Amino acid sequence: MSFVFGNTDGFVGILRLSFASIALACLSLGSSQAQSSLPTLSASALPQGATVSKGIASISTSGAQMAITQSSDKASVNWQSFNVGTSASVNIAQPSSTAVLLNRVVGNDPTQILGKLSANGQVILLNPNGILFGKNGSVTASAFTASTFGLSTIHRAASQQHHQARLLFRQLPQLPSLSIQQMTLNFA
Repeated sequence: MSFVFGNTDGFVGILRLSFASIALACLSLGSSQAQSSLPTLSASALPQGATVSKGIASISTSGAQMAITQSSDKASVNWQSFNVGTSASVNIAQPSSTAVLLNRVVGNDPTQILGKLSANGQVILLNPNGILFGKNGSVTASAFTASTFGLSTIHRAASQQHHQARLLFRQLPQLPSLSIQQMTLNFA
């Protein structure tokens, strides 16, 4: 499942918002099941095991705070895990509100967003193992997309050869969970 949040200008925005509303309604049904199968997360947990695969980005941590500074208009980071604990925060500084950062989880655990994730641009979070947005979690961004679909690297590589920004998402055979529980979403 996936959903997109962002500025909803015009007809396309209405479709995106409607899809998001439907996804939220469907996903809330399985939230206690998804949460019970998740590993316990430290309050200061942050994303781990980053490898910048495309574009230019630097990552630094101090205590329970992570700063990701993106210098190129588009960047992609592969993570072993992408979690934000209840007292943790991840701040993504991007060149503009139209800059895009793709965060792809390649490890085996689901993502838990229980703290604060903020960005001044567009953020994509992919984890085919599942994503949980906790009760006190918050996301602030120009646009935010979260998906439990996998990303086809074959189509992505073919698109890059032709200098196109086309991503093909594929549903995996197991049906991972995307769960949202009273979280706050803010869009610039």
